Amino acid sequence: MRPEEKLHRAIWSAIDEIAQEKLATPDDEWVLIGCHSTERKRAVQALVKSGAIKIVNSKYRSLFSALRVLQEMQGGEEEVIGYYIDTIEPRYTEMLDFYYDNIGKRDEDLIKGDVAKVTDQLKTWQGSKPAPALPEKNTSPAGKTPEKKIEKLTVVEKPKHTSTFKVVVNDNYNMSLPFDANKNTGGLLLKLAEKKEPIPYSEHKQPFDHLNSPDSQLVTKTGCVRTKILASEAGQITPIVEIEMITEKQFKQRSGKPLKNA
Repeated sequence: MRPEEKLHRAIWSAIDEIAQEKLATPDDEWVLIGCHSTERKRAVQALVKSGAIKIVNSKYRSLFSALRVLQEMQGGEEEVIGYYIDTIEPRYTEMLDFYYDNIGKRDEDLIKGDVAKVTDQLKTWQGSKPAPALPEKNTSPAGKTPEKKIEKLTVVEKPKHTSTFKVVVNDNYNMSLPFDANKNTGGLLLKLAEKKEPIPYSEHKQPFDHLNSPDSQLVTKTGCVRTKILASEAGQITPIVEIEMITEKQFKQRSGKPLKNA
């Protein structure tokens, strides 16, 4: 099989898996797609470059594994085994239909002309911007900014003299949300940001569900739409969105507030 045909079959496999995952979990904000081979990783890269999907976060073999800690100390990274992605319309559906007609329905090897046709179309997608998407159901009234998903949480280190700490959503440093480390939800957020040890789902089910719910202040106080930010894998809680921890000094620098000793 020629390299071009291998790539196109890998792209179709990735698109097909995404479509099935969307059907199986229609309420999830993100789709998890496995990257079990070099061919699959190339296919995901091609879909990103074509404007069909956006990578939200990477899934590692284990968020807290000793192997990952050792590799980070040595300047390396643990193997990525999957990606949390979001599809971009209408390009994703356009590629789904095209690859189904030209690859998915065919079991036999593609002839040279067919491979060239699919390759030319892929190059066209990768060299052009997707057409504007139709308005989504979750849009704000005319004249207002459309609601956005939660994509990043920044946790500010908890001061030693208090249990209260701040959380910033999507780098909006004009607003910080207060959380209490002594309460279930705040305690779970701190543990996720510190990344020191595995977090059992069975011991944190209530705050896990709340942080993923529309009742969380991450949604009610920010204007973001309900977003699934946490997942449970192999009995452990892992973040789907990016969660970082910064110092109070970094927070003031990013928010433009004056430092005490400045």
